[in-house]
Amino acid sequence: MNIQPIKSAEEYSAALEIISALVETNPQSGTPEADRLEKLEALVKAYECAVAAEMLEPRLDEPQHLKGMFGKAKRAVSIEEMNAAIAEAGARAGC
Repeated sequence: MNIQPIKSAEEYSAALEIISALVETNPQSGTPEADRLEKLEALVKAYECAVAAEMLEPRLDEPQHLKGMFGKAKRAVSIEEMNAAIAEAGARAGC
């Protein structure tokens, strides 16, 4: 069994189809089919996490995406004030 990391949307779709077929057979734990299912599920999850992280990653090469997100500051704020506000917000959120 040669299972490689998923690197494209096509490979992702193919892996989902294989997983679907394996789930329908309800493989017994410890069998090669169950092992393959487990490995494919891990690879799919890793691919999904990588795609999600890529989507959330800021595009520093395209700063025009930031235009309009931030207004002009009403007053100058020190780093200490920002850190205190962040800590207070975290405390309110239960973090």
